[in-house]
Amino acid sequence: MKDLLTLNNAIKFFACMDIFLGSILVSPIAGWIVEFMHSIVSHEIHPIDEYHMFLMKLLGITVILWGLIRVNHLEKYHAKYDCIARCFVLVLMTYYCFHGLTFMFFFLAAESFGLLQWVFYVRETKKENV
Repeated sequence: MKDLLTLNNAIKFFACMDIFLGSILVSPIAGWIVEFMHSIVSHEIHPIDEYHMFLMKLLGITVILWGLIRVNHLEKYHAKYDCIARCFVLVLMTYYCFHGLTFMFFFLAAESFGLLQWVFYVRETKKENV
């Protein structure tokens, strides 16, 4: 069990999670999913225009590529930079959650969960320094 809780396994797990969530953003039903999530929180349905759909799919492609890099080229520093990027994204998402985009609460959980990599990164760094 202890061998499963390594930094490399954490990087792979969170990279696969990002690939899965990114593939949802790129899928043909992505607009419907986001509209559905928004309707759950705000009880209104707001259709997504083509420009925002393009940006959402572009973000999904970027997330998938970053996930594939982390899965195929395991490096310790990937976890560090991924956590730093997640912190920036969390701040941005939190800001927009409190300024009207309430459906972002769904994504806050995934981004926060990804910060667990930092625990593995710190633990691995302490092992190397001892």
